Amino acid sequence: MEGKIEKDPRGMSRRSFLRLGTVLGAAAILEACGAGQKTKKPTVSPSRTPAETLVPTQEPPTLVPTATKEAVQEVPCEILPQQYCSQGKLVDWTNSLGVQWKLVALSNLEDETPIYAPFDGSLFQTEGPGNLISPNTPGLSIYNPDDSTTPVFILTGDIKLNSKQYTVKKGDVIARTQNTGIKVFDNTIVLTVTVAKGSKIISDENLINIFLNKK
Repeated sequence: MEGKIEKDPRGMSRRSFLRLGTVLGAAAILEACGAGQKTKKPTVSPSRTPAETLVPTQEPPTLVPTATKEAVQEVPCEILPQQYCSQGKLVDWTNSLGVQWKLVALSNLEDETPIYAPFDGSLFQTEGPGNLISPNTPGLSIYNPDDSTTPVFILTGDIKLNSKQYTVKKGDVIARTQNTGIKVFDNTIVLTVTVAKGSKIISDENLINIFLNKK
């Protein structure tokens, strides 16, 4: 009869059989074309979890503070060039009024070594007379004529005076050493700082140490 589908003796129609053959053929072709192109799945070691396979994050290094030297500022010498300050020797001396003074004696100073004013004031200079420590030796003093309670700087020895300088400021060059052979207590120069204490004039050792950087 027309239009009747013939069946395969095993119970499958001819059309279904042909369709199955087509599908199986296509699968065989795809399998053949994909041979050798399969990607291998990554394997994870059973002894590690995925998180352990990551590169461990390095902890930042511990910073150890380095010791820094404390900044030390050199205190300048007020009266002489810095290299001479440590050479000063304290000497006990009794003046003509029987009062003991502390003097600073320095020897072996180079010729033309400058001497500076330790503070502002009026400059008194003498080639001998009026020198309280060594009357026959050049000397000078810096003082405040309007206030007798302020310190007085006194210097004597083998020095050249600057006769043109009468009012001075701290740091001014007030004299220079020379090499004529004059000695005061066997030293090139001798200096002190005095203050009034009641009716007496005494030396101020504290100011001497400050001016000579001997704090």
